[in-house]
Amino acid sequence: MKTLLTLLLFVIVNSTFAQSDPMPIPLNSVWLMEWRNPFMPWLVGTNAYRINGTVTVNDTTYYQIEYFDYCEGKTSVGSSGLIREEAGKWYYRYNTEGSELSRYDFTLEVGESITLESCFEAFEDPFLLTVISIEEITMYDGSTRRMWTLEYDETSEMAQNIEVWIEGIGNVSTGPFQPLSMTCIDLDQWLRCFLEDDQKIFPTQDFLEGTDCCNILSVTELPQASFIRLFPNPTSNELIIESDSQMAHITISDLSGRLIQSVNPMSNFIQLTTTPLPAGVYILTATSENGVVEKQKFIKE
Repeated sequence: MKTLLTLLLFVIVNSTFAQSDPMPIPLNSVWLMEWRNPFMPWLVGTNAYRINGTVTVNDTTYYQIEYFDYCEGKTSVGSSGLIREEAGKWYYRYNTEGSELSRYDFTLEVGESITLESCFEAFEDPFLLTVISIEEITMYDGSTRRMWTLEYDETSEMAQNIEVWIEGIGNVSTGPFQPLSMTCIDLDQWLRCFLEDDQKIFPTQDFLEGTDCCNILSVTELPQASFIRLFPNPTSNELIIESDSQMAHITISDLSGRLIQSVNPMSNFIQLTTTPLPAGVYILTATSENGVVEKQKFIKE
């Protein structure tokens, strides 16, 4: 009996460890990023990145991240840095001459912290982030992956912002790249779609069935509402929602499908405070008193 219990405990413990093994960087990955010029916000577009070959730097092997036009015939454009994974931790180089930077640590537990440096350490202090939650989410293809939510240190200039990581994918705001400070990236961008072997994995199952990752309206814009109006958009402190009919229910979610806020205004007009929201793209869903559901994207600066 004692031998049986010992064997059972061994199986349980080893199963638990196996389930918690961090997912490595998939070599057949494609990240499609929607971008917006922060100085000319009307300029938007799509960037695409994929792993393409390897390069050795100081006896260490990295994957090359290639920038290419996925939506325009999959034409190669150029290099976008180097990345490697070791025991659940991701490391990034801006180029072969730059320093290696810690990017992700998918072994962190709730309450543990990580320090992330920018590409230009001389101009920006490192950022300290602490894990506040880890949960399992269902992806678009029905598979499950773990999602980390981390908050910036309250003394940081990024205080009150969060990062959301998904194992094997990276940050839902910046893909495989740098933290939200984005000093390695000249554009504001967010992950619109993640693919493996050209199969959609992210967003989650809330992603509209049959939509095209290259269609800018299909994922982040969503069908334009016929009865609600949002302004200002982009917003910093508050979002005003007006409607042609009484709104019975309003929800705000992020691009991973996670519910952020839910209200029942029973009104044609409502003001929502957006100050606590981290910078990024959100989806507002409004349901009218007659049951009509409309969705719109808004950007929190």
